[in-house]
Amino acid sequence: MPAPCPAVLLNPISGRVRRRPAEVRALALEIGGERYAEASDPHAMADAVAAFDLGEHDLLCVVAGDGTLHAVLTALERQRPHGPWPRIAAAPGGTTNMTARDLGSAGGLVPWLHALRRWAAESTAAAGAGPDGRHVTRPVLRLAIPGSDPLVGLFFGAATVSAGVEYFNRRLRPLGIPERVGSPMAIVRTLLAMAVGGRGLDRMSSAMRVRVEGGPELDGPMVFLIVSTLHRVIVGARPFWGAGTGPIHLTLVERTAAGIFRGVPRVALGRPGNRLTPERGWHSHDTPRIQVAFDAAYIVDGELYHARSADGPLEITAAREVRWWVP
Repeated sequence: MPAPCPAVLLNPISGRVRRRPAEVRALALEIGGERYAEASDPHAMADAVAAFDLGEHDLLCVVAGDGTLHAVLTALERQRPHGPWPRIAAAPGGTTNMTARDLGSAGGLVPWLHALRRWAAESTAAAGAGPDGRHVTRPVLRLAIPGSDPLVGLFFGAATVSAGVEYFNRRLRPLGIPERVGSPMAIVRTLLAMAVGGRGLDRMSSAMRVRVEGGPELDGPMVFLIVSTLHRVIVGARPFWGAGTGPIHLTLVERTAAGIFRGVPRVALGRPGNRLTPERGWHSHDTPRIQVAFDAAYIVDGELYHARSADGPLEITAAREVRWWVP
């Protein structure tokens, strides 16, 4: 039975929230009522999630971007590793909103919140038996990290992918360039480096040991690695085409891959043709489990972390399916 009043967690510094803060905050507060909280750092977000104490039939609405959603999912995993999770609504409140868009939440943040408010009002009027909205079931990635607590999200990236985030943080953010402009600039720079090659691409590559259940086992420098349970990722790309069984999509490009210049747009479209083959250094696979060891940065839903191969490999699984509410 759906809860008549969703719990709402809002990040006031998220990209789209900052564009219309008063209107967004008023709507979110009206929807959440007593179960409303604001937080802008992972610790405060985890505290808010714990205080809500939601059951599996409750709805938790996250009004923020991909990074905040990642923090909330991680908090739920650490607080309830074996217990039920609530349903989750990912409002498009960030800059890129990769997860919200892939789940089907198109359009602006304010219309999205109006739709959620209408649903909540109809559910309340029907004594909790109102319309359920539309639900999408999608698993999340769980990263088991040696010597550390797990991370949970929907997108993992390394090599040139994390290099783009590092470039934005190091070179563009200090210049005051907003994320909605700087992130596309960093992506374009990364794609150009992949296309042109040379020493710039060598600096972005990472030596990795990768083991894909039911798929390839590789050792060597990798120029591109993405792992996700989403179908569309950065800037709407669909970079998966592989065979295999499992909820996790993986695409991996070796540094020595043939035809990188021509292969970049084919990766983005998920159209390998007859050239992007494993024999030529291009790999895409669906799998239930991945192990990867390397010494470099990686990202989970846009948030930057660092891996140490001496600690052991990261293990990525899709251990839990989540019910996502979409207006």
